[in-house]
Amino acid sequence: MKIMEANIIANITNVSESLKTEMGLVASSILNVVDGVRKTLEQNHDKLEARVAVLETSATNKENETKKDLADDFAEQKDQIRRLNNLIIKGIPESEEGEKLLLELLKIILPKLESPFEEERVGAPASSRSYPRPIRLPLTNNYQIRTAFSNCKKLKGVKIFEKISVCRDLTKKQQAIVKAQREASPRYTRSVTALRGIKRRNSDTEDMQPNEKKQQKLTTTRTTNPLLENDEMETHDDFTA
Repeated sequence: MKIMEANIIANITNVSESLKTEMGLVASSILNVVDGVRKTLEQNHDKLEARVAVLETSATNKENETKKDLADDFAEQKDQIRRLNNLIIKGIPESEEGEKLLLELLKIILPKLESPFEEERVGAPASSRSYPRPIRLPLTNNYQIRTAFSNCKKLKGVKIFEKISVCRDLTKKQQAIVKAQREASPRYTRSVTALRGIKRRNSDTEDMQPNEKKQQKLTTTRTTNPLLENDEMETHDDFTA
């Protein structure tokens, strides 16, 4: 009887120890799993924070770009409005004779313009310029602008005005648009081709006889495009006499 009880107690003790061992293993396994989950969550959290930071930076940059674009658009619109009542006159010499020529021009295109008027040369003086600086002429209203362009047809065929052009006061952005549209037109392409042909022919006239040179000069006079001759100037011509 005592031996049986001793065996039962020993078995119970063995089972208890075995359970303790297995429970310890289970607990260790659970702790490992929990630790792995914790580490994974921490890593995901760090990645999430990094992505949030990138998104916040991107959103800030996009907001700044949008603000800048709006500010640029506003400044452009403001500049265009400021220039609406201005005329740009090109080809007037920077001399006393040029001032007299300007007065003669204004008598034709703006006969009711009251003096004194405040014109200004556009750009800084430069001795290397091959052409006179354009003149900006501020007017009172847009009606005067329309009147000036309407009267420009009276300049056609007048020799003293053949190198004069009258145009609107455009911003750099507007000038770029006008230039791109002009260069995309078939007429401009044909004119450029013709002008290049004239330049090539002119280079071949050095060894020509006087009569041949005279004939070459007449041909060049008939085909030269005055707008293309002034391509180095600002590109917003509306009228050329």
